[in-house]
Amino acid sequence: MKLVVTGAAGGAGSWAVDHLATDGHEVVGVDLERPPREPATVTFLAADLPE
Repeated sequence: MKLVVTGAAGGAGSWAVDHLATDGHEVVGVDLERPPREPATVTFLAADLPE
C-alpha cells in the first residue's frame, strides 16, 4: 500500500515512517525539510502543504 506521512521529519512522523516502511508499505514522507537520515525505501519531499 502506498502511504503519505505529513510531518515525516518530526518525532511521531519519523516513527510512523520507519514502522510503515518496515511493514512493507511504500511510504512518501512530506515535511518542511528533509530529515538527516533517509531510509532507502522511503521517498521524502520537502514541501509546505497549504491549509
